[in-house]
Amino acid sequence: MTTADDTTATRNKEIVRRQFDVWNDGGLDALGKDLGAEATNFRAPTDVDQLRRIIQNWRTAFPDLHYTVDTLLAEDDQVVAFCTLSGTQHGPLPLRGWAMLPVTGKHFSVKQMHLSRLRDGKVVEHWGVRDDLGMLVQLGHVVPPEHAGEHVSDVLRDPTV
Repeated sequence: MTTADDTTATRNKEIVRRQFDVWNDGGLDALGKDLGAEATNFRAPTDVDQLRRIIQNWRTAFPDLHYTVDTLLAEDDQVVAFCTLSGTQHGPLPLRGWAMLPVTGKHFSVKQMHLSRLRDGKVVEHWGVRDDLGMLVQLGHVVPPEHAGEHVSDVLRDPTV
């Protein structure tokens, strides 16, 4: 027997999965379908145009950007997604006003968790736990701790890093 809670959880998980599909295929026209007008991203108000720019920047930097949704859990109005994000850097990546990451041509793969809260079938709140440091190390933008004290150019020439 299916309950209303099961139906809501299934519907909410599908809405969140579609958000990752937009990141994967770049189908930005579908972006506004599941985003609430009062949506926030890490507590900051976020509209469709702002989210579109973020996705475009990431897909320009990583044309093969891909989220694999490993697990989706839903309860009440919240969905947690455990994901693997991967891509190869073929373009520069602007990072919130503090850096423009140059192209390295390197591949990365990191785990992430995302929490989305939904209201009336729309995502109204998003939080994420991301391994940005792991991504930056894999891309060669940050020297791994075991190479601390070495010059960055020497570390980047090391094929094992």
